[in-house]
Amino acid sequence: MNARTAGTVLLALAAVSALGACASKQARDTKKDAKASEAMALLESLPPQRYLALDASLGGPTTIEQLADRGATADVVIIGELHGHPVGLAVASHLWDAILERNPDAVLSMEFFERDQQVALDDYLNGITDEDAFRKAARRKGSNYPPGHRALVERAKVSARPVIASNAPRRYATLARKSGFSRIDSMTPEQRRLVETPGVIQDSAYRTRFMDLMSGMGGHGTEMTEDEARSMAESFFRAQSVWDETMGQSVAEGTRLGSPVVHVVGRFHVERPREGGGLTQEIRDRLGADADVLVILMYALEPGSPPEDWQNLGDVVVLIGPVPE
Repeated sequence: MNARTAGTVLLALAAVSALGACASKQARDTKKDAKASEAMALLESLPPQRYLALDASLGGPTTIEQLADRGATADVVIIGELHGHPVGLAVASHLWDAILERNPDAVLSMEFFERDQQVALDDYLNGITDEDAFRKAARRKGSNYPPGHRALVERAKVSARPVIASNAPRRYATLARKSGFSRIDSMTPEQRRLVETPGVIQDSAYRTRFMDLMSGMGGHGTEMTEDEARSMAESFFRAQSVWDETMGQSVAEGTRLGSPVVHVVGRFHVERPREGGGLTQEIRDRLGADADVLVILMYALEPGSPPEDWQNLGDVVVLIGPVPE
């Protein structure tokens, strides 16, 4: 083969390679567009948003758009949900979508994934595994992966944004409840990477509310004495503290990946943040007192019936009506 012929062949091969790369890119773009359409369709399939959002700083109603404008510039946005309430999850999903539209650097964090499931999440978000494999690896079923949670994750996936598996594995919270923090502190470094403990539990209004709630179980259909009920409540608060401490660290460190970190969590963890204690306090302790943390809380109340002290519950209260039957 002479030099001229060889040059012609090389040019032809280069052209074929370029065409193949172009076709491959088009296929990837088409697949990405399809996934984006699926994510938006999932978002739109969530229940109608019959709700009323009340902003304490405004003294009255606000909208998803206004909340997204405010949240997009915050360090952390906490959405205190009611587990499984479809309307509340729809509001959370639409708010996450609106924040991403305004700030593509936002990060999602979820109580409902534990730290040892982070690899399963990352594999799925990065296209290494499909959704079936992800659900199996992350132990997701219909009962613990409602459509609203799926919509949150799918929107993050389409936008190539991280999702933080923020919580401590339940087995370690149970260990703290049964055996105390010292048992966790004695674990191996690899185990300790998955869980944080407070060391010493401080008195707070948050702890008082928890203890009152749990202690009230004594004497109601049980044979526990008040002291036994109190002891039980103390043990469960150790588990609660492990969850709060671990999530607080996860959210604070998540701000290194981008902001705001939008953290979706059960409402009790973040209710009445100005009284001190709980997850919001854990986050502020790590980010500093000047951190911009927006707390949004869901309540299963009719939109026209806000609690009398709603302005003390959080920054924003969202009335989403009773759980649909």
